Amino acid sequence: MATVPLLRGSTGIDTVNDPTRIKYSPESGVSDLAVAVNVTLSPSGRVNRRTGKTLRIPLDSHSLFCDGGECVFVYNKGLYLLETDFSYRLLCTLSTNDLIAYTQIENRIYYTNNQDLGYIEDGIRYAWEKTTDYVGPTTQRTFTGPFVGNHLAYHGGRAYIAKGPVLWWSEYGALTWFDMARSFAQYGTNIRMVKHVEDGLYVSTEKEIYFLAGLVPHEFEQKKVRTYPALEWSDAIDYVDGSDIPGFEVNEPCALWSTTKGAMLGCPGRVVINLNKKKVVYPEGTRGRSLLRGLNFIHTVE
Repeated sequence: MATVPLLRGSTGIDTVNDPTRIKYSPESGVSDLAVAVNVTLSPSGRVNRRTGKTLRIPLDSHSLFCDGGECVFVYNKGLYLLETDFSYRLLCTLSTNDLIAYTQIENRIYYTNNQDLGYIEDGIRYAWEKTTDYVGPTTQRTFTGPFVGNHLAYHGGRAYIAKGPVLWWSEYGALTWFDMARSFAQYGTNIRMVKHVEDGLYVSTEKEIYFLAGLVPHEFEQKKVRTYPALEWSDAIDYVDGSDIPGFEVNEPCALWSTTKGAMLGCPGRVVINLNKKKVVYPEGTRGRSLLRGLNFIHTVE
């Protein structure tokens, strides 16, 4: 008697098509999944049970950040350092318990939450402020120090601070000098995301996503790459190597974030790929959370 395999592997979840219309190959036993709970897919299509989790810190914390250096998080208006043994200690008290934006610059973690700003280095919190006066050719320009904002990025030797609909940048190699009169770009709605890749910045407003190509702000070539926005706070800290993704021919680190239209892969060269628009229906929302584990982009919509 001939046997028909029920399921030998999967190509992912499909919530777009009716479950009775999902494509299935009786020869290979490979099909999309109509429903999936706590499973992962290997690159070969094998369906695995997702590994469990263990509670390490019993706190109502948020804004966890680690980008190859130290690890920090926020709890009850406190900015904490997380040690490698999962112990933690208070670095400073914040003015608010809001979400924090971070960026790693060499050995420092810079942060702001629209009311506070500073940086952490070697387990100590420091003020991020203008500490030296301008020295150089005579100029009419006026430089101020860093200021609180909503989102941060580092690109081409400059710090970028997004506050409301305006994106500001520091002087090259001088992360405490900002020319508020000249060094900015303004958008029509509030900025939700500023994400660095090798040759530019992805900037999302509340309406669309742009790519700013280049390393020098006044020479940026700006192009709209999507007519819908990123979910705020949905960009993953880690980058994925495009060469590790089957079917892609991008050999550079690519950014990941989510939208209500799907999960997005933002590559150098303003190449933006919607990874699952044709297979997954996303709920409406304005914010998200994300985590990259291997090639698994785990994300939520709020």
